[in-house]
Amino acid sequence: MSKRSSKGESENKKQCIKEFKVTNKFKKMMEEVLPFVGKVLEQRKKDLSVSGWNDEKQEEFYKIMGLKGTEEMVHTYEVCDKNGGGRIKETDKTSVIEFMRKSVDRLILINSKLYVGEEGVLSAQYDEVGNPTDEEVYKYGNFVNKTYTNEFSAYVISSATWNKDPKEYKENLEINIGQNFVCKPLMGVNSKVSTICHEISHFERFGYIGDKIKGQWGGVGTDDLPLGDHKKDGKYITYAAELLENHSLDVFKNAYNFERYFQIIV
Repeated sequence: MSKRSSKGESENKKQCIKEFKVTNKFKKMMEEVLPFVGKVLEQRKKDLSVSGWNDEKQEEFYKIMGLKGTEEMVHTYEVCDKNGGGRIKETDKTSVIEFMRKSVDRLILINSKLYVGEEGVLSAQYDEVGNPTDEEVYKYGNFVNKTYTNEFSAYVISSATWNKDPKEYKENLEINIGQNFVCKPLMGVNSKVSTICHEISHFERFGYIGDKIKGQWGGVGTDDLPLGDHKKDGKYITYAAELLENHSLDVFKNAYNFERYFQIIV
């Protein structure tokens, strides 16, 4: 990319941030994005299905994730008693393709419960690590309007799905949206849709002790790896590239790798 085009993109981003108002534009933006998150997830469900998992889709998956669907892996999550109690670690030994099929199914379920509602004032808010703040911000359905800051694109509190039946997601799940989200394209690389997929993958995966299908609720439980604050030095991006290059199974633990599978246009 030429210096000229890079400068042009930078100027466009500044103008986008300058012009965006914290008004009904936020509601309209999220109403546009949410259906396309569903379309992208459904497309990937189709691509991963037995009938859709052809040579072309397998090669595409390998290029994006660095691993083949036949690779064996272990995914760790937690289970609990339906009547309360502590958390117990559980492991799911499976193939990569089966892991992805189940993961996408859970993300589709989460997304189906999300909605963009009317404006309402929040009486309590939390930062990225769950500490309470004294902010007063507006929430539209499951989406919290924090476009007054360009410190982030989006974030969630990952524990929001813990021990929650999907019917409770509508009332309990929140996705905080920052100014950096506003200027992203709708779909494709580093887009609004892939960002939402990134965020809902953070939600904890869990199950109940005794269930025949363990770990059937929640998200994927991904993290932003490496753990720590690397936003300013770009370490998140370089680390994701390293995991891919090394064909590491940690690509499924890292939201920055996981979201790449959803950077498509449908």
